[in-house]
Amino acid sequence: MSHLHSIAILLGTFASVAALAATLPQATRQPVKSAPAQSAPAQSAPAQSPVPPTTLNCLLASNVFVQRSTDPKDKTLALQTLYFYLGRVNPQTSAQQFKSALQRTADGLKGVNAAPLMNACVRELQAKVELLQSVGQDLQKGK
Repeated sequence: MSHLHSIAILLGTFASVAALAATLPQATRQPVKSAPAQSAPAQSAPAQSPVPPTTLNCLLASNVFVQRSTDPKDKTLALQTLYFYLGRVNPQTSAQQFKSALQRTADGLKGVNAAPLMNACVRELQAKVELLQSVGQDLQKGK
């Protein structure tokens, strides 16, 4: 299989992600809806600084959205985001290391509003899809 053919397959595979990501909220659009909460807090929490879209933060946030989203498009986008971040986990990581890292990350995310984090994770995924498409088009043009 030629490299150009492989790139064409990748571009086709990511086309659905790009199409879904294109529906993503930009600064002027509505943000991705919050995952349904199990219970509402009794008091409003103090303002939080944004949580960075690290691999494990995004892996956990997307997992929450996969489990709790009722909208099929949101659920599909969350699942694609989950796979993207799962693919970024070092394959040399042992099960125990992975479990420990996930537990530490989950502990650090307690009480965090998952919607802004999920939006940041999806924006990062969208940027990578756009990069892949751009590079693939350049390669197909022979640049």
